[in-house]
Amino acid sequence: ECVAWAVRFGLAEGAVAAARVARIRSGSCAAHTYADGSEARVLLGAKLITWLFLFDDAYGEGGRSRDLRGLMGTLASYETTWRSGRPPHDATPYHRALLDLRDEAIALGADDGWLLRFGDSLARYFDGCQLEFTHRQADTVPSVADYRRLRAWSIGTYPVFDLIDLDGAPRLALEDAHHPALLRLRERAALLCAWVNDVYSYEKERDSADPLNLVAVLRTDYGLSETDAYLAAAEVFNADLETFEAEVDRLGSALPGPAVVAFVDGLRQWIHGNFTWTALCRRYGNGAHEPS
Repeated sequence: ECVAWAVRFGLAEGAVAAARVARIRSGSCAAHTYADGSEARVLLGAKLITWLFLFDDAYGEGGRSRDLRGLMGTLASYETTWRSGRPPHDATPYHRALLDLRDEAIALGADDGWLLRFGDSLARYFDGCQLEFTHRQADTVPSVADYRRLRAWSIGTYPVFDLIDLDGAPRLALEDAHHPALLRLRERAALLCAWVNDVYSYEKERDSADPLNLVAVLRTDYGLSETDAYLAAAEVFNADLETFEAEVDRLGSALPGPAVVAFVDGLRQWIHGNFTWTALCRRYGNGAHEPS
């Protein structure tokens, strides 16, 4: 269904592009990460994951922009499209597909508060794309501290996290969604997903001279060998996972209630589902390791 959706909106043109969409396996990803979601929410999640993957390749990594100003203008048009619910006069297939996702979210119960929250999440992803673009343009490797700040946004999981409380799930109150403790938890969950992505994609990104990868950042910042950098990346993941669970324990007293409990459980499903899915499908490996 995701492949047909991508073809229908022009995100994939031709058999080769459609086969590439199929290799993303976004349906499998959504089934792992929304493990207790309805079929409708899983399908919406799969389409959103498809959109994010393809958008990141087309625009998010700056592939079609010559400078930061151009990238900022491009990304702003997509944020405006989501918030307004209307396409620009020069709408691309990605504008039209994004509006279709918006319509599907509304059909699953998204209200104005949820749409606003999703727009904010989309904006953070775009901010991360811009921060990464500056490093790619300058061919610089950020410090570990700087990389943590930008990677939590550029991984693109904030928007998919918002689907956790759609389609009958307990809805977060707006003040709870913006509570500093829950925002920290979202950031930690995003980083845990990013670290899995980075470890599995390191060889591919090393071979393409992409400096934005946790293993590469650890190698450069700490002067490690490649083997030691892999081990250090595993230590970063384990430490962040331990901190995530400690923060969950503290959150219970600060923000009680079924909606918060359900959302935190949804974050856990994303962390562990993403880990399992990435290991199974090897989506981020270099070409030699991709499944046929």
